[in-house]
Amino acid sequence: MVNSVNSATINAVSVYPNPSNSVVNIELTNDISQIVIYNYVGQVVYEQIVTKDKNIQLNVRTYEAGAYLIKFITNSGDSFTKKVAVTH
Repeated sequence: MVNSVNSATINAVSVYPNPSNSVVNIELTNDISQIVIYNYVGQVVYEQIVTKDKNIQLNVRTYEAGAYLIKFITNSGDSFTKKVAVTH
């Protein structure tokens, strides 16, 4: 059996501006417990357990230009991803 993330949860999570060359804002819902950011070769470049803070500002100035995947993990253990592009 495959658990799926509620589409309302996916749509309620915001990642902006996209693309970005300085800071990416991530707005979360109460259902998100962790975020993990992967670079284009699948390496983890950032990881954070989400507690009370539902608005995260991610400094991407030192990231290489390219596509990154943000994996959102819910309190129930399900996950979904969103893509963000970093430019310089």
